[in-house]
Amino acid sequence: MSAFQDYDTLIVPFERSFMLYRVAGLIRAEAQGLTIEFQTVENILGLVRSRARSLFVPYRDLVELRLLPHRLRAAELQIQTRNLQALRKLPGSLQGRYLCRIRRRDLFQAEMLVSQIELGLAQDRIQRLENPEPEQPLLQEPLARLILKEAAARLRNLLN
Repeated sequence: MSAFQDYDTLIVPFERSFMLYRVAGLIRAEAQGLTIEFQTVENILGLVRSRARSLFVPYRDLVELRLLPHRLRAAELQIQTRNLQALRKLPGSLQGRYLCRIRRRDLFQAEMLVSQIELGLAQDRIQRLENPEPEQPLLQEPLARLILKEAAARLRNLLN
């Protein structure tokens, strides 16, 4: 995806709050997917609860990245994936969807990130339509030969 080569330094900070803790981190677009780095922090004392972790979501698993602006509060970034496994390590993800807050000062960067990922996903879809992957045969050739030999042997035993 050539669309991601122009924005190597495009990093968007995010945050998501829960009752006792919050998740703070960074989202970065890369050539093969989306990298999410995060850690959990206590809400009351501000102590770090977990070490920094990194999560990689390949573009083939990403369905949608949407920025939901709000007038009175911070904007939200919604990440939707094709399967539950892609975001399973991210606290607060549910049904392959993650919703996090983007501060107003980072809103422009988030808009650029979303537009770059949408452009890259569109280019990837076009490339897959122009150059489809060859279909896998239902049976692998060595396995098919083995099954045919076994069937031929059983047929010979029945005829004899």
